[in-house]
Amino acid sequence: HWSTDPSGPHNLVIPINIADNFSNALKTIPMSERVRWRRHKIKSGEAISQIAEKYNTTISAIKASNNLKNNTIKTDRYLVIPVATKPLSAYSKSANQRLKKIQNRVRSGNKIEHIVKNGESFWTISRQYKVTIRQLASWNGMAPKDTLMVGKKLVVWGNDLVNSRASPKKALGNTIRKLQYTVRNGDSLYLIAQRFKIDIDQIVRWNKINKNKFLQPGQKLTVYVDVASQSS
Repeated sequence: HWSTDPSGPHNLVIPINIADNFSNALKTIPMSERVRWRRHKIKSGEAISQIAEKYNTTISAIKASNNLKNNTIKTDRYLVIPVATKPLSAYSKSANQRLKKIQNRVRSGNKIEHIVKNGESFWTISRQYKVTIRQLASWNGMAPKDTLMVGKKLVVWGNDLVNSRASPKKALGNTIRKLQYTVRNGDSLYLIAQRFKIDIDQIVRWNKINKNKFLQPGQKLTVYVDVASQSS
């Protein structure tokens, strides 16, 4: 790691015979070469991967600095972000380099690149290429619940990708339907997600709503439904 949790102090165990040398060497490091910290307020729809990219840091560094067990973050909360004082090029592996290495790793099957379009999610893309959401996220250095940005390039691996890419409408058109759902009295995100066999986070992303706010009767929600799963 090139950063430590800001909620120190931290006790380091050092061999006594080099303690003085270590202390003196530490004092010689100029402030310009040390890690600084930023306080970031989480915006609606923001993913931890986006925050890491914004500050040229890593997801693991943010999680370690904020005692996060997973990649789930909540709107309006604050994160402490370790920010490198050197330019990104000074580090042997920048975020882009790490992502490129992950995406270029040879895996079984064919490889294609998919550019994220408006309204797409891990779920719709995984259905199109007949892979799992977890696989798709892993191939691109992301978590399954991360928000996809329009224009982002994803790599996909599999054996049936050529046909899926050539005719995405054919792959999806007979099973996926876009519906407008009117919220009823007593409805909740959980109940609606259960009704249509989808995830709560998908409803939140598709409609850009606050996960923690109550739904109102008469409110319109857009949902993408797998017709095949509804009849099963």
